[in-house]
Amino acid sequence: MSHIQEFGPLSAFRADPLDAYRIVDFDMLSAVFHHPSGTTHLVEPLVPELLAMLAAKAMDAAAVLAELESRGAVEADGDAQMAIAARLQQLEAAGLIERA
Repeated sequence: MSHIQEFGPLSAFRADPLDAYRIVDFDMLSAVFHHPSGTTHLVEPLVPELLAMLAAKAMDAAAVLAELESRGAVEADGDAQMAIAARLQQLEAAGLIERA
């Protein structure tokens, strides 16, 4: 059973306050240093935006998708919510966000 199927796409996540992260943007990647864990991650450019959104309030995949779509950052299609849910679960596994 996949992690998405086990927990479902509607689990809410939250991020630490933004001052817990040091983010440096590069052309195709961003480096995120997470102060509490002392780890650095190379991530796609959308991740810092996700961290900012989840630092402001806990959200599930549907809410994240709606917010990103309203900002013009993504275009929703049939698989978009599952893709966002998978990305949130990857960020959780990396220790950058947690379940609310």
